Amino acid sequence: MPTLHAAFLAGGIGDQLMHFSQMQAFTKLYGGKMDIFCQHVRVMQKIGQECHWLNEVYDISRFKKLGRMRQFMAGTKSLSKSNYQHSIVFHPSASFKAAAFLGGIPVRIGLRKQFLDRFVLTETAQDNTLTASHHGWGHRPFGAAFDKYLADRNIDPVGTAPIAPPATPSTEFKALISQLPRPFIVANLFSADPARRWPTDHAASCLAKLVEEHKGTLFLSSGDDAREWNDQFLDAWPAGTRAPIDLLRERKDLKFELELYHQANCYIGVNSFTANLAMNCDLPSVILYNKKADFLNYRGNSVGLFPKTGAEIASIEPAAISDAVAGLSS
Repeated sequence: MPTLHAAFLAGGIGDQLMHFSQMQAFTKLYGGKMDIFCQHVRVMQKIGQECHWLNEVYDISRFKKLGRMRQFMAGTKSLSKSNYQHSIVFHPSASFKAAAFLGGIPVRIGLRKQFLDRFVLTETAQDNTLTASHHGWGHRPFGAAFDKYLADRNIDPVGTAPIAPPATPSTEFKALISQLPRPFIVANLFSADPARRWPTDHAASCLAKLVEEHKGTLFLSSGDDAREWNDQFLDAWPAGTRAPIDLLRERKDLKFELELYHQANCYIGVNSFTANLAMNCDLPSVILYNKKADFLNYRGNSVGLFPKTGAEIASIEPAAISDAVAGLSS
């Protein structure tokens, strides 16, 4: 039976992807593979098919609330049968740490936040006020704490791309890209947060300029919730410029998109799930943020662009976007 470790992740897909490099590094430190307990299981399972350090992906919902005792205890029983050597909790959640403790996982690593954590954790990933203030809000302090945990053990959390390219490109993928001019530019304009969205008129103007400059092909890569936003963008696309390929309209699945992310030349888009996907495929990226505090570059392959304080993404100059994309290949 292979050596296995368990990781408990919270948040959206982008928040979870932020820890992929760290989990891969952890398996290099201790050997074996990682099981992930998370939300958005179906999507994460598809992504995980190309993660050689990943074993299985499971639903974390049974561990989210201690008050649902029957469900919670059934989950801890399943943990105890899996013979995990380590657990990592990438979140301050008391219930996730309690699950690892009651599941009998011998080494339990997490963020110490509460009095009882000194009993349920065997190792602590430091997350003090200084670290938090230097690494922003949301899940960023958790990522900083585990970077430090790995650095203290002389392990580089970056390493190779956590999401590997397919060993053999699919026939469908090869057939499509063989007809299209390079460079391939992957773009996403949409985020569930309205403040992060790239206004479609401004995006069409900037991205058409890039296509004209580089004589390449633009692919729109986004979730299904971006369909109307993409339609508005395509309506604003200037006539006479090579039309983008909307992967939603083309009904391409996530496996196809992962192949594209490994074959493309760059990503340009807003702070989103797809931006984190690009980072984890080591696709050089230009990411447009609505504020500097959101900036992330945990794999060192991304450039951030920001509007002036209080302004919107549409205020970012097209020339700044063109220069940033050109700089990726310099």
